[in-house]
Amino acid sequence: LLVKSKKFDFRTYVLVTSILPPRIYIYKDGLVRFASRKYDHNVTKGGTQQQYLTNTSVGKKYTQLANLTWTYNRLAVYLEKKKINATKVFDSVHNAITRTILASEFRFLSDSKFNLGGYDCRHCFQLLGVDVILDSNLHPIVIEVNGLPSMQLSHEMGVVPNPSSVYTVTKYGLMK
Repeated sequence: LLVKSKKFDFRTYVLVTSILPPRIYIYKDGLVRFASRKYDHNVTKGGTQQQYLTNTSVGKKYTQLANLTWTYNRLAVYLEKKKINATKVFDSVHNAITRTILASEFRFLSDSKFNLGGYDCRHCFQLLGVDVILDSNLHPIVIEVNGLPSMQLSHEMGVVPNPSSVYTVTKYGLMK
């Protein structure tokens, strides 16, 4: 699925507070991240990374950060205008994330035991950044689960952040 001729993904933040039993909390206000250039179906020789990559750290080299992100609410309004049931889309994204976490339960357990030297970590937690795309039939595909999602706000070091930036507001909301 393209939005205004651009590829996009859902960056959804997930807090894992228990592995056994699995207990996750999906943050309601993730980021919709866009590629910095329009997608060209007729491109030859692979095109450019700006057509494909939705990573904001790459995209902001080519355009302003404000052009690369939307709120989930803004995407919902856009989808509804296109006669696409936004609630159904977001529910399917959440279900795909939940299934991915459940399918990863054994790996989470083995990694945590190894990394913590066998310590039973009943009071540990993990913040994940889960990236999801939609295919042309609106089926969600989890493309990455990031165990160390960037929590840097939209500013560069030493510069005051833009308080109205979608990127800043979404990430700040996670830290409240």
